[in-house]
Amino acid sequence: MVSGLHRDVASLVGAHIRTYEQLDVLTWLARRKGQLETLSSIADALALAPRAIAEILTDFTAQGLVRAHREGEGTSYDVAEAHEDVLQRLVEAHDTNLTGLISLLNAEAFERIRTTARRALVDAAAAGVGGKLTTRGRGQT
Repeated sequence: MVSGLHRDVASLVGAHIRTYEQLDVLTWLARRKGQLETLSSIADALALAPRAIAEILTDFTAQGLVRAHREGEGTSYDVAEAHEDVLQRLVEAHDTNLTGLISLLNAEAFERIRTTARRALVDAAAAGVGGKLTTRGRGQT
């Protein structure tokens, strides 16, 4: 277990969830397993901008976590059956260990920042920018 979370939940978060809004959308849909929801119903329920919801749903659909059902001129969404078990555990973690979920999201975000900073330093060094570059902390120079 990572942060008190099942490994598959931690893997799901690490691989697919980058923001609190994504977490909210996915858990909200997972709670309504088997129900089709429109973009506007999700946006209204979560008090988020429809444009943000649309981007999240597009990403989750491309990743296979969410299914899009086109009906006439509209589209409805629900969770993909292949991921129902882990999404149910995500909902349980959201209800019982929200602190663990948020800690994991924050740790993933900080790791992305560190990775980006390291790449920028390497690129700058390769370009000969800034003379001698060093990184401090964790025993690195």
